[in-house]
Amino acid sequence: MSSKSPGEALTYEDTKKMTYTWQVARESMRVFPPIFGSFRKAIEDIEYDGYRIPKGWKVLWTAYGTHYNQEYFEDPLRFKPSRFEEPIQPYAYVPFGGGPRLCAGYQRLSSTSSYLYTMCD
Repeated sequence: MSSKSPGEALTYEDTKKMTYTWQVARESMRVFPPIFGSFRKAIEDIEYDGYRIPKGWKVLWTAYGTHYNQEYFEDPLRFKPSRFEEPIQPYAYVPFGGGPRLCAGYQRLSSTSSYLYTMCD
């Protein structure tokens, strides 16, 4: 960052200003999610795409199912960090899962990004 002296450490406040760095990190995880997916238990009978899923059955969800879906991400095979300039539809971007079981690693990402920036600058 141009406002820092050589060797001066970044603060958490500095990392919040690094929007493009964060967009690159998010796009990297969209293309290569840190988890493949997970199982969830159906809490009621549902019908999805012509299939009946009974209550209690386990269903596998994958990050790739939405991360590479053109319905949610235009030109999904293209690496395009700017796609994160606008809000993403809820649960379309799930590199760490979502909801109450969101992986705690998600919160550590910004500090890791700032550390990498400091090391590579």
